[in-house]
Amino acid sequence: MTNTKAESVDFSSNKKSVHFINMIHIGQQEFYDNVAQEVKKYKEDGYVLFYEWIDYETADTLTLRKTKKIVGMIPSKKGYSLMIERIEVEGVVFQENEQFMNQVNSLDFNVDITPQKLIQEYEKRHGEILLSNDDLQVPLYEDFNFNNDKIVMDIILNHRNKVVAEHIQNSKYDKIIVMYGADHQKGVLEELQKIDSSWKKVK
Repeated sequence: MTNTKAESVDFSSNKKSVHFINMIHIGQQEFYDNVAQEVKKYKEDGYVLFYEWIDYETADTLTLRKTKKIVGMIPSKKGYSLMIERIEVEGVVFQENEQFMNQVNSLDFNVDITPQKLIQEYEKRHGEILLSNDDLQVPLYEDFNFNNDKIVMDIILNHRNKVVAEHIQNSKYDKIIVMYGADHQKGVLEELQKIDSSWKKVK
């Protein structure tokens, strides 16, 4: 959370180029300023922006309750804001995607799943998420304990990596900035390689 340098890597196939920027959701404002400059630089070279964001602000209460139960928190603006209040690191702010949009052009695309799709995918694999009375009463935002259980992370990371890779491969655009959490980088490339073996890391 104290790093201010924007770190990135490039992937390419026989037809497309991807500039993957490793994101963190809470960090120093200087880091986000540097990311915005990198987005602008690549857009000036003809790239479009694919960015990560599961929009929990539009989710219904049942979806939020189920998310809280399996993830341990609601990874929304409000959820991250409360997290920032409780950590003792000076200068930490929340990632505001609006800062990175409309740089050079408006070719900015939210490439992610919805909160409802995340829950549907979990329940398709593991059965319905049953909420106890406690689950229905617990404050949605006051307490958080992120769950990195393998079953949950398989959807939060691996399933979404597949979604991103499919969007990249099927996009009409050939030069794409992918602005996603650093933990997704390796998996996105692996999913791209499953679709097209010519994908490789350039640097």
